[in-house]
Amino acid sequence: MASTLPRIEGLQYVPDYLDHSTHDTLLASVDLEPWLWSVDRGVQIYGYRYQHSTGSVFRIGELPPWATDLALQLHRDGFLPSVPDQMVANDYKPGSGIFAHIDQAAFGDRVASVSLGSTCVMQFSKGGADREEEILLEPRSLLLLSGEARWDWLHGIPARKVDSWQAQERPRARRVSLTFRIIPRGAP
Repeated sequence: MASTLPRIEGLQYVPDYLDHSTHDTLLASVDLEPWLWSVDRGVQIYGYRYQHSTGSVFRIGELPPWATDLALQLHRDGFLPSVPDQMVANDYKPGSGIFAHIDQAAFGDRVASVSLGSTCVMQFSKGGADREEEILLEPRSLLLLSGEARWDWLHGIPARKVDSWQAQERPRARRVSLTFRIIPRGAP
């Protein structure tokens, strides 16, 4: 079932961006790397890390080969203006989510996120609760944020084990997101 795209300038959704084989290979590849675990999710950070105290980024190394291949594809397919040099992988267990936020300005003008594993509903809000929108993120899909969607709308994933989408209950399983960004020139 295709996701309904909210009317938010700069929000682009590409279902079935990856084929099944690429999806499975990426999921296996990310699991070969070490996860850092917090209370509710695992994380892997490549390329650049954000320094909260200074509001800046610092270089920590290269993307792994499997992520570099996908970064090149995102650029080659015209979704990003250059090859992304920063990536965060998040591992969400059933029932976990992420608070509503706008990605830090240090991460540039575009955000591209590929979904692996389970579906989930992402929520967008603008002006508090004045405007709220939702989108179903499906496995193998690509979500792009630029313009208003990138800078003016909060996005987050509610912590719950079951999403309700178009009057249908969708139990969550494990979901991994691969979020790519381009660090603006002049960053260390």
